[in-house]
Amino acid sequence: MLDDATWRRLAAHAFDRLGAPLSFTRRLARENRWGIAYAARAVDEYRKFCYLAVQAGHPVTPSDAVDVVWHLHLTYSRDYWNVFCPRVLGKDLHHDPTTGTAAEAGKFSDRYAKTLCAYRAAFGTPPADIWPPPEQRFDAAQRFVRVNSAQTLLVSRARVAKLAVGTLAGSAGLLAYAADSDGSALVIATLGLLAAGFVIWLFFRVRRLLRLQRGGGAHGGGAAAGGFAGCGGGTRARDDKSDHASDSTDGSGCGGSGCGTA
Repeated sequence: MLDDATWRRLAAHAFDRLGAPLSFTRRLARENRWGIAYAARAVDEYRKFCYLAVQAGHPVTPSDAVDVVWHLHLTYSRDYWNVFCPRVLGKDLHHDPTTGTAAEAGKFSDRYAKTLCAYRAAFGTPPADIWPPPEQRFDAAQRFVRVNSAQTLLVSRARVAKLAVGTLAGSAGLLAYAADSDGSALVIATLGLLAAGFVIWLFFRVRRLLRLQRGGGAHGGGAAAGGFAGCGGGTRARDDKSDHASDSTDGSGCGGSGCGTA
C-alpha cells in the first residue's frame, strides 16, 4: 500500500459522521440496494480513484460503482468543496457529463483502460466486482434509472428469465398430464400458461436485441490531474449517451505505453 502524503490524507478522511443514523455509507447502501460491506468497499475504492486522479499523470475514469460513490459525495457539497478537494486532494476535482458523441465514448473507454493500468501500478489487482474489465464497464445492456421502489416493482432480468423457463417447463408437464387424462379444460389452461411464458421470454429477448442494435447505455466518467506516467491500451465503448467526464484544474495528457486492458 502507498505511503505518501496524498494517500495518508485520503485514508484518514472520514466520510461517515459519527453518531449519524444515516451515515454516508449507509445512505450509499440504501440508495443502491447494496450491502453495507460492499458499500464500505466501494468507498475505499473511491479513495483509490481520487488518488489516481491526482497522481496518475493522465485523465482517469471510474468504474460504475466508484462513480456512484462520487455522485453521492458531490451532494455532500460542503465536505467535497470545502474540505476534500482543497485539504485532502490539494486541487479541485470536477465531474462533467459527456456531450454524447461517439468520439467521447471511445475516449472514456480508453481512459478507463488506462485507469486500470494505473491502479495496478499503485495498488495491485483491482477487485473485479467493483472494477470490471472495459468491455463489461461499457456493456451496451447497462441502463441505469432512478426509481421509487414504493411505486415500482423491481424484478431482475435473470428472475424474469427463470420465471419464463419455469412457466414453460410446468406448462409442458401439465400438458402431458392433461393429454393422458383427456382433460380438455386443463389442456386449454396449460396452453395459455405455455403461451404466456413464451411471450415473456420473447419480449425480453427482442427488447435486448433492439437495444444492442441501437447501442446501449454505457456509464463512464473521467478525471484529469498530474503525476506519474500512464500507460496505453483500451477498447472502444459501444455507446455515447451517458458517460461522465470530469477534470481537475491542472490536467495533462497521457503518453507512453505499458500494460493492456483488464
